[in-house]
Amino acid sequence: MGAFARFCAAVLRGLGGVAGSVQANARHILPIAVLALLIGAAAPVMAQPVVTLQPRDVTTNLGADAFFSVRAYGADGVTWQRKGATDTDFVDMAPSSPAWSVYGASNLMLFFTDDSDDGAHYRAAVFGPGGTVYSTPAILTLYVPISVTSLAPSVVPLAGGASVVITGQGFSSASKV
Repeated sequence: MGAFARFCAAVLRGLGGVAGSVQANARHILPIAVLALLIGAAAPVMAQPVVTLQPRDVTTNLGADAFFSVRAYGADGVTWQRKGATDTDFVDMAPSSPAWSVYGASNLMLFFTDDSDDGAHYRAAVFGPGGTVYSTPAILTLYVPISVTSLAPSVVPLAGGASVVITGQGFSSASKV
């Protein structure tokens, strides 16, 4: 029993004794609580939630889905936040949109990732009676799949071989094969 509860019990015993009814003593509880606060009796301390499973970094192909998850003990709820690769602050995410969905509160699914998602940070804000704590941010890294849009022989022949020009995305133009 905490100090506040022991104090209230002692005052109630003094007001009505063991024989006093609970109903008769109930009207004294509020004044006792106020008195206890005035004299500095300690109120119960509410613990903050604890993140027990942090979201992990995700690496996937551009256009694929990405999944983040968090678990916490002592939480009343979870909301997700996003910080773009060039942003300075995290911003709350709505529970769902055409680009993502939050389900089971602790899971975030991004649909059809695009260039703006590359390098973004995602974290969970976990709240409970004792306050809000934040998970460690997880980073989304996107790979651009290699795609060849054209393949043509060079117009300038090379001595002892041939040259080919390859255009596309997902590779450096200076790449040598």
